[in-house]
Amino acid sequence: MKVLIIGGGPSGTSAGMWLLKSGIKPVLFEKRTFPRDKLCGGLLTPRGQNELNLLNIHYNHIAYEPPNINISDGACLNLNFKNDIGIQLIKREQFDKFLADEYVKRGGILKESHEIKDIDTENKYITTAQNEKYPYDVLVIAEGAGGGLRKKLHQAKLQNALCLEYKKKDALPKEDEKSINVYFLDDKPGYAWRFDNRDETIIGIGALLDYRDLNDKFNNLFGETGKLKGAFVPYGLQPGQSSIRDIYFVGDAGGYVNSLLGEGISYGMASGRAIVDMIVNNNNSLDCVLRKNLKFYLSLRNLFFARTLSKLNIKLLKKYEEFAIYICKEFILRSDFTVYGYKKLLQHFWRYKIGRKNSDK
Repeated sequence: MKVLIIGGGPSGTSAGMWLLKSGIKPVLFEKRTFPRDKLCGGLLTPRGQNELNLLNIHYNHIAYEPPNINISDGACLNLNFKNDIGIQLIKREQFDKFLADEYVKRGGILKESHEIKDIDTENKYITTAQNEKYPYDVLVIAEGAGGGLRKKLHQAKLQNALCLEYKKKDALPKEDEKSINVYFLDDKPGYAWRFDNRDETIIGIGALLDYRDLNDKFNNLFGETGKLKGAFVPYGLQPGQSSIRDIYFVGDAGGYVNSLLGEGISYGMASGRAIVDMIVNNNNSLDCVLRKNLKFYLSLRNLFFARTLSKLNIKLLKKYEEFAIYICKEFILRSDFTVYGYKKLLQHFWRYKIGRKNSDK
């Protein structure tokens, strides 16, 4: 089976390594050369760590684990707790190159500086910018949210949010003060972040806003900085899988990004694993789990940011702060993609209230 992969990010290399484990030797095309810079906070949750462990990839030498986590709405809600669930930070230029090297080490073929200009779906071949043609039986597209192939193939648009980001190398916090900080915005679905990595701090913001409004919000939160980098990230209700036979979208290109927190690395890698299961075993069960998961978090987002409910939600989270922290740890940042659902969430809440009443007695 001739399988081609377009895009060398975590979803593309993950798909490549799962194909290799299945006895298929794919060819992966990356339009740039590794290492290449990438706008990304670099948040690696237990979900992402589990995907790496499933591939038997030892990555800890390029990961950093800040000691603290802070979640805020920028006003009255401030949840501060220790990072005892092991959330890590990586630098995407290091991480992506590391995964690409691992893919090649395991036998995959990598073609850097190969941008794909056209896809002939009838005769099943791709054409590069160098006018080289490569036939395929199956094509996996992992080009990210801003690529042009989805439009070229007349596929439904992704709902994308604009993200702006800046890397600070000076005035870093002390080691015991470093933290992962998430700030939810007060009027539009979206959030800002400040991630204290080993030798840099990344500050950014992403929301369903235009550049001017988003830039103003960034400056209000973090003050004036140097030149900001921008990129689009899937954030919202996404279309289904490709409507073209033997073509699949993974990672950002397929809308596999958590629609509440914007978490993309774990979902990208899991989508690569899911699509290979569909290609090799004709099994879409994992892909169904991922899509249910994403829809559930989208419904949570809609509930959290609803204008009539947002103030009430903040008051409830503030009142039951310990429970809110528990939900952040075990519910939002848990280690797998199981969909809990509102029923499970309410069960946890009532258990918490009953346990609290008993302890008060």
